[in-house]
Amino acid sequence: MLLVILLFSMAGGDWGSHPGVWGYKQIQDRQEPVVPLCPSPCQCEEDGIFMTVDCSEMGLPSVPLNLSPLTTYLDLSMNNISEIQPRAFHRLHLLSELRISGNQLRYISGQALQGLHNLKVLMLQNNQLERLPDDAPWDLPNLLSLRLDANLLSEVPAEAFRGVRSLRHLWLDDNSLTEIPVMALDSLPSLQAMTLALNQITHIPDYAFTNLSALVVLHLHNNHIQSMSSRCFEGLQSLETLDLNYNDLQEFPVAIRTLSKLQELGFHNNN
Repeated sequence: MLLVILLFSMAGGDWGSHPGVWGYKQIQDRQEPVVPLCPSPCQCEEDGIFMTVDCSEMGLPSVPLNLSPLTTYLDLSMNNISEIQPRAFHRLHLLSELRISGNQLRYISGQALQGLHNLKVLMLQNNQLERLPDDAPWDLPNLLSLRLDANLLSEVPAEAFRGVRSLRHLWLDDNSLTEIPVMALDSLPSLQAMTLALNQITHIPDYAFTNLSALVVLHLHNNHIQSMSSRCFEGLQSLETLDLNYNDLQEFPVAIRTLSKLQELGFHNNN
C-alpha cells in the first residue's frame, strides 16, 4: 500500500488534474482543432468552418494536391493546366463551385471529376476542349450551371449530359458545332436557359428540343442557319426568348408560330 502511494506522489499529485500530469497532454492534443490547408501559392479565406480557395493566374501546370476537404469554392482559372488526373477532386465532397476557365484543357474524363456530388457551378470556358466524355460521362447530379463556351467542340456525344440531369443553364456558344446536339439535350429536362450561338449550325430539324419543356431562353444567333423544319420547336412550352439574329434564313420560319409563350424574338440581319 505504501508503494502505491509513493508512485502517485512521484507522478506529481492527482492524475489528470494538471497539465503536467501523465495522460493530460494526450487528451488535450486530441481536442485541438485541425487547421485547414491552403496550397501554395493560392490564397484562401475561411468562411466559418469552410474555405474558399483562389488559385487563379498563378501559372499552375496542374491541380494542387493538398486541397482542404472543407473547400466549397475553387478557382483554377487562367493557369497552364493541360490535363486533370483521375480523382483529382475526389476529397472535395463539399465543393459547390469550380472554375477552370482559361487553361489548356483538351479533354476532361468522367473520372477527373469523380466525387463532386455537391457541385453546382462548373466553368470550363476558354479552353481547348475538343470532345466530351461519352462512355463514362461526368457524374455531377446537382450541377446547375455549365459553361463550355469558347472551346473547340465539333459535336456533343449522345450520352455526354447523362450525369448532369439537374442542369438549368448551359453555354455551348463559340464552338464548332455544325448541328443541334439533339440526343444529348434529351437528358436535360430541367434546362431553363441555353446558348448555341456563334457556331456553324445550318439546319434545325424537327423535335430538336422536344424534351426541354422548362426552357425559357434560347440563343441561336450568329450561326449559318438556312432552314428550320416546321416542328423544330415542338416541346418548348415555356420558351419566352428566342434569338435568331445574324443567320441565313430567307423567310420567316413557320415553326415560330408554335411558341405560345414567346415574348421576345430576335430576327434581324438574316438574308
